[in-house]
Amino acid sequence: MNEMATLSTVLSPYGISSRITASIEPHRNDQGKWGIKFNAPGDPAGVSIDLGGASKLAAELRGAAELRGISEIALAERIDDAVSKAKRYAKSPFPR
Repeated sequence: MNEMATLSTVLSPYGISSRITASIEPHRNDQGKWGIKFNAPGDPAGVSIDLGGASKLAAELRGAAELRGISEIALAERIDDAVSKAKRYAKSPFPR
C-alpha cells in the first residue's frame, strides 16, 4: 500500500465501489462456498468475494487508514464481522 491510498484505490481491485458498501454480509454461493457479499441500495446482485479476499481487503483498509488517516476502520470491522459469521456458518451442520 502506498501513501496515496484512498478508499477507491483499496476497493477497486476487488470490483467494489464505495457505493456498494451499504450492505456487507455472509453469502453462500451456488457451490456451497461461503464468501462476503457487498450490495448497494437497490442493487440485489452486488459483488461477492471469497473469505480470504475479504480478510485481505479488511487488512488493506486498516493500512490505508494508518497511512492517510482514512476513517475506514468501521468498514474493515464490518467486513471482519461478516467473515467471522461466514466461517461460523460454514462449520454449522445447518448453515443459514
